[in-house]
Amino acid sequence: FFFFLAILLIAAFFRFYRLDVVPAEPFSDHAEKILDLYDITQGDTRIFFPRNTGREAIQFYWTLLVAAVFQTGLTFQSLKIGTALLGFFTLPFIYLLGKEIDNRRAGLLAMLFAGVAYWPNVISRVGLRFPLYPLFVAPTLFFLLRGLRTRSRNDFILSGLFLGLGLHGYSPFRIVPLLIVFTFVLLFAVKRKTKNANEFTLLGLTALVVFLPLLRYALSNPDEFWLRTNSRLLAENPIPIFLSNLWNALLMFNVNDGNTFVNSVVHRPALD
Repeated sequence: FFFFLAILLIAAFFRFYRLDVVPAEPFSDHAEKILDLYDITQGDTRIFFPRNTGREAIQFYWTLLVAAVFQTGLTFQSLKIGTALLGFFTLPFIYLLGKEIDNRRAGLLAMLFAGVAYWPNVISRVGLRFPLYPLFVAPTLFFLLRGLRTRSRNDFILSGLFLGLGLHGYSPFRIVPLLIVFTFVLLFAVKRKTKNANEFTLLGLTALVVFLPLLRYALSNPDEFWLRTNSRLLAENPIPIFLSNLWNALLMFNVNDGNTFVNSVVHRPALD
């Protein structure tokens, strides 16, 4: 317990130290988000926000809560506090997931690395939706794996709950339901047992109930719901773009991490 608390304190330093000035400058995405926050305060509540190619709702309502608690208003600082807290809240679930996969030591090390590593802190402090992905992936997988070990119905319900919530968080999370399906197929292929079908059905139904409001929106407004994904996937010449992105990604670690200041210290090796 002492090591757990000590790691949380170390991670809190990395997540929150000088958050008011690091990062210092907002990006166009932050301005778009603040406009959405303002719309909510004017009564325009939504389950999906179509501005800026479309974004799910959790961050906006969470940021309004943060702004009210910390009295920071509709500002860049409110966005940063909100996402830094989300990144911090992820850490106990990373510990639990590591412990479930291996042992307590593995869980503590995983939580420590996630607390001090460069990229988890960048995505947590930047004020964008990135930390919502690990925040919901970690408990989804933890309760799923524990449920498979203990056969507890409640674990599958909780896994489905976090799966459904994650779909309200950050668009790339939409791949995670396929991961759950793949897990079931792999389990069946290895053990040749169908008794897990009821448990996975319970997980899926729980997730569906939580996801249902956004599903209704997606069915009514498919162009808006899929715009962000399609704008990244449906390029006219995808192969050259893919090769260019791959080349830049290979250079990122030891040569040049690009010019996007909101995600990096520009034009330096990301792992200098």
